[in-house]
Amino acid sequence: MLAFLADENFNRSIIKGLQRLEPDVDILRVQDTEIAEANDTIVLDFALQQNRVLITHDIKTIPPLVKQLQNGGLVTPGVILIGQHVSIKTAIADLHMIAYCTNLPDWSNKTQFLPLPGPPWF
Repeated sequence: MLAFLADENFNRSIIKGLQRLEPDVDILRVQDTEIAEANDTIVLDFALQQNRVLITHDIKTIPPLVKQLQNGGLVTPGVILIGQHVSIKTAIADLHMIAYCTNLPDWSNKTQFLPLPGPPWF
């Protein structure tokens, strides 16, 4: 199962709901680590070193930083961006699916916005 790193401002209701749905889900909160209050570059590096995908609501600064790091030739961890408009229920369901249906190598240098696209409508 995929492991997540939740940034410091990540909605605790999403974390708790995902843990209720799947008690074995591996979510580490930044504020519970030695990098609490660190800048985004350190958080991204920590996620990479800990083999975790970063989950964040920070859609204004994280994507440009990821692009800058990648343009500099650095590998970045996977990043899942969840806008404030995404419902808690949708975020939990999408993260649950991602945790079970993908592997860490799938996420290297990848950024994904939630909600995930739904099935095509006919």
